[in-house]
Amino acid sequence: MSDNIILHTHSLPMTGGTKSSLEMCRNLIEKNINVIIVLENDNIEVDIDFDVNIKVLTAKGLISPRRLISPRYDYTKRDDIKVNVLTKYPKVRSFLMWVRYLKNLSLFPAKYIQMKKFIRFNDINAVISNNMYNDLEHLFFYNGLNKMLSIRNSPKEVFFRRKQPKIFSLNRYMKDVTFIPVSKDSEIELCELFPKNKVKTIYNPFDFDKINKKSREGTEIVNPNPFFVSVGSLCKRKRVDLTISAFSKIKNDNVNLMIIGNGAEKLNLIRLTEKLGIKDRVLFVGNIDNPYIYMKSAIATVLTSESEGLPRVLVESLILKTPIISTDCPTGPAELLNLEYKDYLIEMRDDRYIIDNISQCMNNMMDRYNNNNKIEMNISLERFKPSNIIADWLNLLEN
Repeated sequence: MSDNIILHTHSLPMTGGTKSSLEMCRNLIEKNINVIIVLENDNIEVDIDFDVNIKVLTAKGLISPRRLISPRYDYTKRDDIKVNVLTKYPKVRSFLMWVRYLKNLSLFPAKYIQMKKFIRFNDINAVISNNMYNDLEHLFFYNGLNKMLSIRNSPKEVFFRRKQPKIFSLNRYMKDVTFIPVSKDSEIELCELFPKNKVKTIYNPFDFDKINKKSREGTEIVNPNPFFVSVGSLCKRKRVDLTISAFSKIKNDNVNLMIIGNGAEKLNLIRLTEKLGIKDRVLFVGNIDNPYIYMKSAIATVLTSESEGLPRVLVESLILKTPIISTDCPTGPAELLNLEYKDYLIEMRDDRYIIDNISQCMNNMMDRYNNNNKIEMNISLERFKPSNIIADWLNLLEN
């Protein structure tokens, strides 16, 4: 059994991936596994309600974070200009990615020495590299250990479509790595891409009792109207613009769309609501500690991503008995919306097709909601219970 392990990740922003990683850490610690979280950046946006050792990796050593919770970043006009320029000029974006990569690469020798010292001093047996698809050189820190790479998105998306800078072939970086995807569809992609590596699907854990309890806490929602909800980072991959465009086709001024999350696309999305004439009906809530009070009360949760791993927000909605509408993006949603509910899983075609079909689903669910006949999706969620998932992790660490 590996008693001392490292979870290595870039930072701890307020995202579904962070929630899943911390829930996994909590479960391992409760089984007397010593978990040390190693961050690349001193950025912690979430409240961690259990004891865990956190370090920040620098060229001079591993240090404690300066503060336990960083101020949440609010995107400004400057960020908006940067996003739009980089979208318009992909060569500029590629150049800046290489500049950042080479700067980090120059720090690799010093960080390598510091990590090797840290591993020896703390008697580390295993490492879980969490959601880190750039700066793959960090995997060399852990040669000789039980080395796992947790994949929380479509592998084809993160390893090929994003075209992250690297100086070696992917197979060299991934030598002796065990891949841990969070969905069976991701496992299939990994087996195609890396046929020589071990692959084991372990789903994200969900604390059902905690989610239900938090959905009943806090103040009542200010908005009195029925509403749909979108929860997640406001980045291009999430394609929240499709959700907004689909919502604009609902000609009922007494229905709202609540958007929970933050990100570089926020100002673009606000402009889209103005262009579509629905600015007063779309509420940008931002990042909040307890989105469950909104999710529980929503007509439905809508997700229009172009890629995922297995979307946490969809599972949380089902736990709260809120129906879901999703694109059939790679990977994950198809594992939740089985044949009985396939009408609410929208095929990935052109934007117009997705918008029209998402809107049709929203209208259908709104009619059912108004007639006190809210759809109940009876989908088995046993595979997401912590007791089942921690057994998989313990077995993997033991072997």
